[in-house]
Amino acid sequence: VLGRDQIGKEDGGYVQLRLEEPVVALRGDRFIIRDFSPVITLGGGRILFHNTKNRKRFDSGTMEAMETGNGGNDKKLVEYIITNSEQPIAPAALFRETLIDNKQIEGILSELICEKKIGILVEAGKYFSVSYYDSATQKIEEELKRIYRKYPYRCQITKEETKSRLFPEMASRDFAEFLDYMAREKRFRIKENDLSEATDTRMEEILKSKEVQKIEALFLEENAGIVSARRIEEELKINVLQAEEILRFLVSISWIVPVDEEQYIYKESFERAVQKIRQVLDEEGTITAARFRDELQTGRKTAIVLLEYFDKVRLTQREDNIRKPGVRYKDVYL
Repeated sequence: VLGRDQIGKEDGGYVQLRLEEPVVALRGDRFIIRDFSPVITLGGGRILFHNTKNRKRFDSGTMEAMETGNGGNDKKLVEYIITNSEQPIAPAALFRETLIDNKQIEGILSELICEKKIGILVEAGKYFSVSYYDSATQKIEEELKRIYRKYPYRCQITKEETKSRLFPEMASRDFAEFLDYMAREKRFRIKENDLSEATDTRMEEILKSKEVQKIEALFLEENAGIVSARRIEEELKINVLQAEEILRFLVSISWIVPVDEEQYIYKESFERAVQKIRQVLDEEGTITAARFRDELQTGRKTAIVLLEYFDKVRLTQREDNIRKPGVRYKDVYL
């Protein structure tokens, strides 16, 4: 019995039935319950929800569900089911829950969208409530704050981590479209596989830290060349793990470019290196490591690391001691 201790004779109320065996019954069907020893009729009623969950007896949400299911207002029922769904829901699922005519469901959904009570994932053809959207936004914001506390030099979280931690029940394609919806609403910013706040506030806070400014200054030194976390530890006395976090941050904001798993170069220096090697190859067709070093006016180590990176991304192709244009030579972005 829901909402009270008992239902008296000739009285009405709500109950959730738990049966020993499955029965075939749908929303709106009439039923009678009889005891078999002795054979007496206990009561009867009408099914409000044929696909339900365990209800708390005196919970306000339980009574709201019962009143909505019994109210005869199809629009309120559809809105209730969407609002209480644990993920975006399709019209076919709404039909299975309510048995309301599909055309009528389509009309109700259009009205709810116009009233800005629900949103739609167009490609998935699924709907979600404003409260679900607000709750999802809050969950992501709280997760970002947790990341900030744990990792002081991070300003984003990956899409995969967000889904696995916060939305494991949602289909991957639905989740991707849901994030795109949030980005269009300017609640968050998406860059490739990363999710971050819509503003630059967090990034600006990190950029102001002394450690980040020291590392930036190292990259900006004349002929700084290739920088690694080990070099940062040796020259700036910043812990390797901390340096690695800062380097990942600078990569995430496209301030530096990783040329292998441990070494990085200032983005403008990288772009100048690409420009120089293309200039020589356009004019002469080949280039040696020594010529590339001289063109950059840098050390041999930096030149070799960059040439190996260019080989890996197929900007160049190595033949003995010379480089020729590779299959991605004309690509603008590497």
